[in-house]
Parts: sequence; structure tokens; C-alpha cells
Amino acid sequence: MSMSYGYDDDSKRKKRYAVISISSVLLISMVVAVTVGVNLSKNDGKGDSEGNGQITASVKAVKDICAPTDYKKTCEDSLIKNGKNTTDPMELVKTAFSVTMKQITDAAKKSQTIIDLQKDPRTRMALDQCKELMDYALGELSNSFEELGKLEFHKLDEVLINLRIWLSAAISHEETCLEGFQGTQGNAGETMKKALKTAIELTHNGLAIISEMSNFNTGPGAALANRVTWPGIKTLSNEEILKFTPDQYIQGDVWVHGKGVPYTPGLLAANPNAATTIPSNSAAPGFSSFTNTSGAGSVSPAASPQGSIKIVSKSN
Repeated sequence: MSMSYGYDDDSKRKKRYAVISISSVLLISMVVAVTVGVNLSKNDGKGDSEGNGQITASVKAVKDICAPTDYKKTCEDSLIKNGKNTTDPMELVKTAFSVTMKQITDAAKKSQTIIDLQKDPRTRMALDQCKELMDYALGELSNSFEELGKLEFHKLDEVLINLRIWLSAAISHEETCLEGFQGTQGNAGETMKKALKTAIELTHNGLAIISEMSNFNTGPGAALANRVTWPGIKTLSNEEILKFTPDQYIQGDVWVHGKGVPYTPGLLAANPNAATTIPSNSAAPGFSSFTNTSGAGSVSPAASPQGSIKIVSKSN
């Protein structure tokens, strides 16, 4: 009996040592975690002045692009992960399409794997149909991606109509794919539903983003019928000038920098003494040129069809 009790004591002692060791490890881990957390908090203030401004700007750009979407978290997560810290709206839109196409491609590969393992004829048929439909969806998205790459802003409305048609078709293909699994055996349908979940959400998001793009070109002077048509420079009175502020199309900044044309971005019409230096014949897409003319402001359309400029009302 005494030997048995001795064994129990030894066993209990070992357990105590083990508990103490584990507790020590946990305590050390907690200290390290707290230390790292404190250091990170201290560094937060420095980050903004040492480059985090760009990250913050890119996150804001992502949130702006994702604002109209139904699946905001999916949209934001995918763009923050793949957007390379860009603040360019068009690059973010293209990234959204690229990520969506990759998701559909991955789902198509998974469907092929499931087909190879499937014995139920009806399920195999549904999987075959699903793979074909995903190929169609991928084709619609590829068309959209190519159209975005050669987007001309004076054809924006026409392009957006095509993009909406293609994206709606892609969504239809994805949903038809899942409907094909009704009444099939096994869990193939559920597996494909999970595989396509993100792709479907991203495609819906893409449609929402494209629909919102039609609002990028809004305000007085934005619609073709309302764009300025006067040649050269039109002088506005002090009262008239207060109604407008100059703005730009997507990538207008990039265009102007690329041409080396000096300018003042974000100029308020309420300050007629400030002036952009974009000449009236600069053909800068999306820019209006405000200059000081006898104490009042003046607006100059870019030398492109119907001015092709965006003048946004202060009330917007």
C-alpha cells in the first residue's frame, strides 16, 4: 500500500510541476503580448507621419468603392488584400473584377474535382452543367474587364450599359449552377454553394459598383445635354460662379500629371482670385479651368467633345 501511495504522491508532484510550467509559459506569453501591444500603440502615432497616410488613403478609397455594395465586408477584404494600397478608383474596380474571376476559376476547378469523385449520374450532370455555366460567367466577366481597360469617358454611359448586362448574365449563370443541384444525392450541391459563395457575392458587388459608376459623372454640366458647349472661355459673374466648383473624372489627376500640365486641384469657385493654370485647349478630360477675369471667375471647357468636363454643383 505504501508503494502505491508513494507512486500517487510522485504522480501528483509531476502534475503540479507540469501545471506550474504551463502557467509560466502562459504568463510569459501574456507579458510578451502586452509588451508588443503597448509598442504597437506607441508606434501608431508615428505611423501616420511615416507612410501610414498612404495606407489610410487607400483604405478610404476601398471603402468609397465598396459603399454601394451589398456584401461590403467581402468587397473591402478582397480589395484591401489585393489592391496594393492604390487610391485610384479605376484600378480598384479592375482589381474587384480580377479577384472575382479568380474566385470563379477556383470554383470551376473544385467542380471538376467533385465530378471525378461523383457516382450519382444526376449529380454528375449538375456538376457538368455548373462547370459550363461558370465558364460562361467567366466569359462575361472577361468581357467586362476588357471593356474597363479601354474605357473612354465620353462613352461612359454606353459602356456601363454593356457592363451591367454582362454582370447580370454572370450572376444568372452562377445562380442557375446552384439550382441544378436540387434533388441530387450527396453533398455536392452544398460543396459547390460554399465554393461559389464568395464569387457570387463579388459578382453582385461588381454590379453594384458599376451601377454606382454612372453617378461618378453627375451634377450640372455632367450629362451630355448639360455639358458646356461654348468655345474658349466664358466669363461668369460673381453670383454665377458661386454655383460651381471644378472637379475631375476618374484618373483626371493621372492624365494631367502625365501631360505635365500644371494645375491647382480642388479649386473652389468661391475664390475667384485662385486659378488653375490648365489652358482652355489642354484637352484635359474632366477639368474645368477657373481664372481671374475682372474680379469674377471664368470657366474654360477642355478641347474635347462638348467640353467633356465635369462641373459639380456645391449643393451636391
